[in-house]
Amino acid sequence: MTRTSSPTLRRVMNEFEAAEALNVDVTTLRDWRFRKVGPAYVKYLNKAVRYRVEEISNFLERSTVQTAA
Repeated sequence: MTRTSSPTLRRVMNEFEAAEALNVDVTTLRDWRFRKVGPAYVKYLNKAVRYRVEEISNFLERSTVQTAA
């Protein structure tokens, strides 16, 4: 049986993978979630936290500061 990905489902990362992608400690991501300032995330059954890859990319874009150079 061949498994195909649904167009509505996207790749997700756990908090450790997301922290590594953002080059921050996992405790930083947890703090951001608590303060509601970090990247958007998905929470399954009020327990498992996952980050969509595109949300990590969007967060990086929104956090980019343009310089005069």
